[in-house]
Amino acid sequence: MLTAQIIQRPVGQGGLCEGWVANGDQPKIRWLFDCGSNQLDLLRREMGKVSARIDLLFLSHLHSDHVVGLDHFLPQARVEEVVLPYLTATTRVLLLGQAFSQGAVAGQFLEFMADPPAWLFARGVQRVTYVGGDDGGEAGSSTEPVEPGGDVEGQLKPKWSGDRSAQPSTSIAPTGDVAVVAPGSQILLAASGGLANWVFLPHVQTPSAARQAAFDTLLATSFPGLSSQQIATSIWSKANRAKLRACYDKLWKDHNLVSLSLYAGPLIEPPFFRTELQLGHGFWSQQAWSRSGSSASSSWGWISTGDADLSGVRRRDAFKRTYARYIPHVSVLLAPHHGSRHNWHDDILTGMTGLRIGLAAAGPNSYGHPHREVRDGFSAHGVRLRKIGKKRCLLQRTQIP
Repeated sequence: MLTAQIIQRPVGQGGLCEGWVANGDQPKIRWLFDCGSNQLDLLRREMGKVSARIDLLFLSHLHSDHVVGLDHFLPQARVEEVVLPYLTATTRVLLLGQAFSQGAVAGQFLEFMADPPAWLFARGVQRVTYVGGDDGGEAGSSTEPVEPGGDVEGQLKPKWSGDRSAQPSTSIAPTGDVAVVAPGSQILLAASGGLANWVFLPHVQTPSAARQAAFDTLLATSFPGLSSQQIATSIWSKANRAKLRACYDKLWKDHNLVSLSLYAGPLIEPPFFRTELQLGHGFWSQQAWSRSGSSASSSWGWISTGDADLSGVRRRDAFKRTYARYIPHVSVLLAPHHGSRHNWHDDILTGMTGLRIGLAAAGPNSYGHPHREVRDGFSAHGVRLRKIGKKRCLLQRTQIP
């Protein structure tokens, strides 16, 4: 029997989602989505409950409220693979400019952005995989159908569906296993006999190619003779930080330029399955064993959105193209950017006929997260948006025979 568990942990304004998948009594595949919060006391409390062995660590983006816990967590844990949005040298410079514009930059962040793989390898990570981004163009990203099959026996092993192409490392530290996968690539779980009925599907949004090209032109003018990689390693200079911020402020206004979303759930509708949702200390709802085709059989997947900006039609359509196969079966949706109205559109929920609960990972904040417009959007869809703040977490358990 395939068993899976996902927990959105209460860390206030941030993100810490923990899960595992197991085949019978075999060792579990353990994973995390983000590891950060603006409330460090809550974050440390919840990180103490997380397993010290993680197979897959997904980072939605690099804002501190999503990654600040890494420096504390990684030295104490063994992380096999980190999955994050593809960060070219230009993208890293863009994110540095964004951070300087917002006025909240730590030395740890500067070290990370100078060379992300080297920073991660120095803290024990075994592999780093970048996921190619989708700028919302007409083509978008596509997901090739993959079917589980055979009698799956033994321990599960993560396996990328697409080519994991090695990339030359720029690390000062010894070269490690760094690779890139194309948009639409999935992580499947393989074992003896075939593929298990479970998948991790990331979707990455990025700025448009046209705007990034315009940013490159500004950088060439302000930093003559320096490559993007050289700029990324020169921002310890106060003068260079000021120039980079000026480049950013001249071109960009939005602060959610790069973010990874993640679907975690079955590949196909199981003939039989059981899903339970537990909110806080009591069952918010419970679903008994269901047969394929029954009224309850449409609800099992989970989508976390990080700080994805889904307010615009092009990005929203790209998001929906990636998750078209799974949208009718999503049981839990984590609202983008803690429930910000600037990242939201009610059309996000169109087609989510199996949605049972919405989440907002929001603690005390001055931004109004989660916003009333977002709560009303979920309510109009017949679903309540639940705030995961200081105490209350959400637990989902799924069993597939």
